[in-house]
Amino acid sequence: MKKECLSMFRDMRRVDRDKGSLAGIEILKNSDVSFLSTISVDNGYPYAVPMNHVFLDGNIYYHCSKKGHKIDNINENSKVCVSAVSDYEFVPDKFTVGYKSVVVFGNASIVEDEEEKRKVLKEVIKTYSTDYIEDGNEYIEKLFKITDIIKVVPEKISGKASKE
Repeated sequence: MKKECLSMFRDMRRVDRDKGSLAGIEILKNSDVSFLSTISVDNGYPYAVPMNHVFLDGNIYYHCSKKGHKIDNINENSKVCVSAVSDYEFVPDKFTVGYKSVVVFGNASIVEDEEEKRKVLKEVIKTYSTDYIEDGNEYIEKLFKITDIIKVVPEKISGKASKE
């Protein structure tokens, strides 16, 4: 018999490692790559893809092509899960791993507003190509019409760590 879940999201099993949503946001900000998980329109299986992200104005953003599996999935079902890890290290003599991780449940959509889209793309350049801002701005304009931005509005953010 299944245990009944009283809230929309389960509580963390290892509450001693729960660092809360603010720590989760910091972990996300310190991670270069996160996994965006959607539900596949093809077969109902989860579909997770590693992507670079930016955290801006309380939302998670991804840049991508206008076509593809994740776009099809989001257009069919906006519920997504994002996960990321930072400060990862093996501790062989303790038979464990030290880490900080975050899991985010939220709703995804494609950004239609051109001002918001440009703002996000400029943040991507600022975050990942700091020494190439001017070239990055030209690149944004060159590829603007063929680029989509996925916006994830978090509903629940859980930070977790096995180390401080």
